Amino acid sequence: MTKRWRFICLGVVLALVLSLGAVLVAQAGPGLNSATPPDGYEPQPTEEKHGATDALLIQDVDPWNYNSNELALTELGISYDVINSTNLGTVDLSQYKFIMYASDQPTSYYTNLAANIAAIEAFVSGGGLLIGHVCDWAWANGDWTTEHILPGNVQHVNAYEQDLVIVDITHPIVRGTPPGNFDIYGTDPNYFDGWSSSTHGYLTNLPPNADVVIEIESGANAGQPTYIDYPFGSGKVLATMQTVEWGYGADGMPRSWPELLRNELRYGAWVPPVAVAVGGEVYPVNKAAVLVPWIALAVAIIAGASVVLRRRGARS
Repeated sequence: MTKRWRFICLGVVLALVLSLGAVLVAQAGPGLNSATPPDGYEPQPTEEKHGATDALLIQDVDPWNYNSNELALTELGISYDVINSTNLGTVDLSQYKFIMYASDQPTSYYTNLAANIAAIEAFVSGGGLLIGHVCDWAWANGDWTTEHILPGNVQHVNAYEQDLVIVDITHPIVRGTPPGNFDIYGTDPNYFDGWSSSTHGYLTNLPPNADVVIEIESGANAGQPTYIDYPFGSGKVLATMQTVEWGYGADGMPRSWPELLRNELRYGAWVPPVAVAVGGEVYPVNKAAVLVPWIALAVAIIAGASVVLRRRGARS
């Protein structure tokens, strides 16, 4: 082979390698992050859905143009309704087991939540669960600064952070529901690192009895809470500034961190018939499921003993 042909072959190989690299980079979405929308971004309006009684999703647009919340609810077999925030005042919240905010919404969404906070607080205080995805400063350019959208008026400070640390490794959103269903910490203690971004800020004005589940790991904001759990009346609030739906992904763009959203929804749909304290946590106990095997065993023992006694009586 002449030197000329060697250079031609080398050039062809190099062109193929560069082309393949460009394709892989394009598929990976170079520079795609939860803070800055891609060129040509248009928010996708969320269609309302009615007829269920397990969960209510309050959402105006798909977070980061992914319909993650609805896909996860469907995946887990949880029946749900969807309403836009403008219609929140027309809905009876008491029919639901839990209600859910969506991340990355326009500012008008947060204004509508604040206008209906009395009804939301009444729902939670009466024993309901609120899963509050309150991550703003995202693609839809929403901002809820100073708005009262969380029970007890929990507030926030915006800051894009990459590395988080799990503080409460026993919490159901970390351990799974029932415990161990999917143990995030047991699988990967660094699960919440490097999401581009992992959180858009941290929560402030926390109630004194709030449980900090996840916090910022390092830097100027180290130790600030990004995911909290706190009681409100007879109910409970899960609130987070983390990019939950971004991690789940959807519509042909799967990501690597779907289990936080799944664990939240498993917990929300899990309504125990009887609750007992175990190791500081509350787990459901189905009395029938516990007693039936023991009753069956007792019946079998009594029946077996009766047969043995009859046989001995016959021999004697």
